[in-house]
Amino acid sequence: MVACATVRKTALHLAAGKGLVAVVDMLLAAGAKLDVTDQEGWTPLHDAITYPGSDVDATTTIVRRFCGTMSHDRSCTASTV
Repeated sequence: MVACATVRKTALHLAAGKGLVAVVDMLLAAGAKLDVTDQEGWTPLHDAITYPGSDVDATTTIVRRFCGTMSHDRSCTASTV
C-alpha cells in the first residue's frame, strides 16, 4: 500500500478512521498491513477508535483481524479488547 505523502497514512488508516467497513474488509482481504504506522506512530486501529467518523463495525473488524493475525493469545477477541 502506498501511504499519503504528507501524513503517511495508508488507505486502511483512512478507511478505518471514516468507518468504511466494506473498504476496511476489502483492504484487509487484499493484504493491507495492520501494523503500519503513520508519522505519529498510529496504526489503523488507532484511527478506527479515535476519529469521529469511525464506526463500531469498522473498529470491530480491525480488532478481530488484529487479534487473529497479530496475537499469540487466542483469547484475544473483539469483546475482550
